[in-house]
Amino acid sequence: NPELIGKLSDKIRRTALDEKTKVDRKDQLIALIHDEIVNLIGKEKKDLPTGMAKPLKVMFLGLYGSGKTTTIAKMAMYYSKRGFKTALIGLDVHRPAAPEQLEQLAQKAKIPVFINKTEKSALKIWKEFEGKLQKYDLILIDTAGRDVLEKELIQELEELNSTIKPSQKILVIPADIGQTAKKQAS
Repeated sequence: NPELIGKLSDKIRRTALDEKTKVDRKDQLIALIHDEIVNLIGKEKKDLPTGMAKPLKVMFLGLYGSGKTTTIAKMAMYYSKRGFKTALIGLDVHRPAAPEQLEQLAQKAKIPVFINKTEKSALKIWKEFEGKLQKYDLILIDTAGRDVLEKELIQELEELNSTIKPSQKILVIPADIGQTAKKQAS
């Protein structure tokens, strides 16, 4: 939002001019921007609520190319290193090679992955593996994205949401998306 950027810039400018510092101006500016972004986003660390009933099901949402699959692999590694029995399931049936990408990332991280490379219904894939996933503490669910929010995608996500009943939903948005982020989050 341009108004938010204006307020942020004014605050950083005022702080930079008021502070007497012995560090390089560039380093000071970087530190001020960092601090303001942390204040804006929030200072508290937010982990998944791992104390909930098992399995904890986390569904990832976002547009095509937003980084959902890569984020899932990183989170799987993070939680598996902390003792959580973690599994991945690929429900992106629209993007070519999506199951293969998830499979490669899972193998690299040594995390079990459940995919069906021939099925074209995300709901059928979920039902196929649902029983096997019950033995895991954490299930990370990769869903399809699109170039834009389409009615078909929304309908598919609503069906998955009502069937899977995820404990958490995480929206993955690239940093350079700009003001479109508000529409996507809504």
